[in-house]
Amino acid sequence: MRIVRMTVTGAFVLPAALFALPAAVAAELVDPTKPPASIVGDVGTEADSGAPVLQSVLIGAGRREAVINGQTVRVGQKYGEARVVKIAESEVILRTGKEMQVLKLFPNIEKRPAIRKQDVGPGKLN
Repeated sequence: MRIVRMTVTGAFVLPAALFALPAAVAAELVDPTKPPASIVGDVGTEADSGAPVLQSVLIGAGRREAVINGQTVRVGQKYGEARVVKIAESEVILRTGKEMQVLKLFPNIEKRPAIRKQDVGPGKLN
């Protein structure tokens, strides 16, 4: 029969190393739900500059909230010096005094009407 002896230091080092391993692996993972930077632009630099960045809009039964730079707000609440005037599906309007500021959820994407099938064809605009 073989007896394995472990020092007190070894008894603490091994579990500590195993506990730290998932954190090191998780640091390399990418959030699969985060939109690509090519779609939303480099949001980090805008948020770092102090400019408000609309990050999310939550609309449901009796609920209308927006997340601006990590802060959740509702219509009528204040974000910094501005008051939230409107929360829509893809934008939020802030008012500071008489000045209005529109925050777009996807500022780099232009919404255009879809082309209908009957609008495309010979003798029509393509």
